[in-house]
Amino acid sequence: MHRYLLAVLLAATGPIVGASPPDAAKSVAFTHVSVIDPASGAVRSNQTVRITANRISAVGEAGEVATPEGVQVVDGNGKFLIPGLWDMHVHWYDKDYLPLFLVNGVTGVRMMWGTPLHHEFRKRIAAGEWPGPRMVIASTIIDGPAYFWPGSTSVHTPEEARRAVEQEFTMPIRCSMDFCPASEASSADTPHGTWPTNGIASFLDSSAMAK
Repeated sequence: MHRYLLAVLLAATGPIVGASPPDAAKSVAFTHVSVIDPASGAVRSNQTVRITANRISAVGEAGEVATPEGVQVVDGNGKFLIPGLWDMHVHWYDKDYLPLFLVNGVTGVRMMWGTPLHHEFRKRIAAGEWPGPRMVIASTIIDGPAYFWPGSTSVHTPEEARRAVEQEFTMPIRCSMDFCPASEASSADTPHGTWPTNGIASFLDSSAMAK
């Protein structure tokens, strides 16, 4: 819980905290807020949560956590904090709707089929130009001979699979991909998703699938 910024769920109308990337040098303290601990399900009332350099630096009872001079104080009375959520399987192509992730408490997403557009999204979000979640971006899907999704990279052997992964991470337009998704493809004789022994996922070990 102490590593990432929290998502604020407002019980009433008001500013959306995290609607734009925060200033790394800025400190913020949420006071008198109820913190939901996802590990135990407990609700801790009347808490102060202090953010320093984009990281949670302190959590505790209001009055016990110091709020040094210069720290922006946000009154969380009647409101709740949860750790920022991650959506681990996303296909999204419209920048105008990226803020919807934030207002629903999703501060990170994993794009399962990455394109240069997504890298532009991430660049603009990181620069503070657009509101949006953190992004982990995949390469093009690598699939077997009878691939399912148009545009997939089709491979037939383990050697082709390894070469396809290497190419994904060396092509200039895709050099910043974070991982390579492999689909359990079908052969001509078996339905999609039922190729457990010859599927592309069995061709590669985990070290070859991600940078």
